[in-house]
Amino acid sequence: MKHTNNLRLYRRQSYLTQPDIAFLLELNEITGLSRCEKGERPPSLELALGYHVLFGKPVHSLFTPKISALQQSVKDRIEPLLGILYTKEQTSRVRHRVEYLKLLLKRLSEV
Repeated sequence: MKHTNNLRLYRRQSYLTQPDIAFLLELNEITGLSRCEKGERPPSLELALGYHVLFGKPVHSLFTPKISALQQSVKDRIEPLLGILYTKEQTSRVRHRVEYLKLLLKRLSEV
């Protein structure tokens, strides 16, 4: 599975090399870094945060294609979950969950 990201784009815009990044982030080798940039494997949280520190970009901007797909997937699953919740006893907790999901759906629809 290909993991799409903007890691290579931001690194190249900075003119830093993979060895530069590995040195700055105290990585022992660049093989893993290269695979993450190519989308062959997902970056670790530490690497994603490292790119955030190095390039001053919000973490979500490093993964724009993946974020977009995840947003759509979550959006598509909200209505079915609401359907399930509507069949449950409408306790305060269930009502709060429903309200949160409605707000989430609205926010994701505005993206």
